[in-house]
Amino acid sequence: MFKRLELETWHEVLPAVGFALTAAVFLVAIARALMLKREDADRLAALPLDTGRPQAQRPKNDE
Repeated sequence: MFKRLELETWHEVLPAVGFALTAAVFLVAIARALMLKREDADRLAALPLDTGRPQAQRPKNDE
């Protein structure tokens, strides 16, 4: 079915360019994570998680 499609030469390069860009972003993220100082990693690990609810809607514990 796809043999009937006539792709231009630049159309054949687009998937490779997209994969290369995605791989480059992934490798940069991995490199930054590996080069992170221990103190910074501990500080980021200690950050509180977001509950997803605004502050005004949280239930009060006034018991």
